[in-house]
Amino acid sequence: MLEKEPLHVIDKALKEQTIPESKVDFLISLQDLLRKVSGPLIAIHGPCPDGTVTGSLLQEIFQEATVIPLDYWFINHSLLGPLANSIQWLAIGDLKPLTPSHIKQLYVDHHQSSISQVFNAREVYFNSSGASAASVLFDATRARFRYPPDLEKLVDLTRITDTGNHPTLPPLSSPCNVEACNDDELVWLFEDANSSCHTAFEILDLVEGFRKKGIYYLDSPKIRSRIISLRKNRKIAWEAGQIAEPADFIIIVAKDLQFDSRSLLLSALQKAKIGGVSIIEEQSGQCRLSFRIRKAFQKHDKSWEKYRVDLLASSLNGGGHMTAAGAKADGVESAIDRILAWAKSLGMGVSITDLR
Repeated sequence: MLEKEPLHVIDKALKEQTIPESKVDFLISLQDLLRKVSGPLIAIHGPCPDGTVTGSLLQEIFQEATVIPLDYWFINHSLLGPLANSIQWLAIGDLKPLTPSHIKQLYVDHHQSSISQVFNAREVYFNSSGASAASVLFDATRARFRYPPDLEKLVDLTRITDTGNHPTLPPLSSPCNVEACNDDELVWLFEDANSSCHTAFEILDLVEGFRKKGIYYLDSPKIRSRIISLRKNRKIAWEAGQIAEPADFIIIVAKDLQFDSRSLLLSALQKAKIGGVSIIEEQSGQCRLSFRIRKAFQKHDKSWEKYRVDLLASSLNGGGHMTAAGAKADGVESAIDRILAWAKSLGMGVSITDLR
């Protein structure tokens, strides 16, 4: 069990109202989880398809440990970040290295932004060319550990979801059962099961469910119910994103909880030649940014790498992949100024749609 002091840090963050409104339920549930845990801890990225499957693999390797889902807004928070870096993690998966002074048993990641980091682990599985952390770990250790057979299909799905290479646009209709899904529908069923998680316990439920039942855990009634709700909200966000003006690069701004931010961006990207960013204003005055480069542009323009959004995200203390990255900023206007300067340096035309 953790000492009381770290849990007081979460209380303080909640009282100061510096937490995005959409993350409050997650943080309260994480606090409840940390009160209950004892023994070694594993940190994973969550809610994230790659993170949950990586968590399932790590749980198989370290069966006595407890998985703790964290997201980058938590790690980069002025109060919560030091808490994340004070815990002596047994293993870390699909996250940048934490607690650099402590020797972990295992570290696995694949993000470009982690290349120069200090891993400090006895076993390191890092490949910046890997499609996902789960695939890096699975491919490197499958000969040593007998993973449940149905987990491999989920690992294969992370090779698609974590690089943003979804075969189709996100669905708006109710989900079908796993056996009835075609390959495209299965990718989105898996993605939406993760995206519909709002608490730490829902994420851990996926980790354990994937570990025991593999891909067939996606047929769980509670998961299907969450996905139905998510897709209804997605339709609203999709329609809102369609009002964006065509341009090389599209900036779309909304308030936290106003829309499904990912669907909003994917919708607006249909009007973009090169890519775009959603800027979501939070109640704390900060904003989170999600960058994408269009797949069609990557296929047809050999010079697309000069538009790498992970480098732009890194300049905003974020990171990710060359074509899909995220960051935080102190305000919408300062974020827009930074993006416009970057776009101008590359000769891109930009449109801005403010939905607040």
